Amino acid sequence: MTEIVNLRRVRKQRAQAEAAATAAQNRALHGRTGAQKTLERQERTRTTHALDGHRLPPPPRDAAPPSSNERDDPAPATRN
Repeated sequence: MTEIVNLRRVRKQRAQAEAAATAAQNRALHGRTGAQKTLERQERTRTTHALDGHRLPPPPRDAAPPSSNERDDPAPATRN
């Protein structure tokens, strides 16, 4: 006699085996160790702090914008 096989169960087992194989491949390709993750996080933090340290302070809110008479250019351009 032949063994009775539940086809639904066999399909599910095959799908699980394929999913496990795909997961193992993805872990090998994209997986990182805890040390690698920590190093990347530290580098990101270091660059963020370095950039923030060089940021210019915002202008005061109560300061009025410079008028047209208060330009940096001391003399108007003349035409020849």
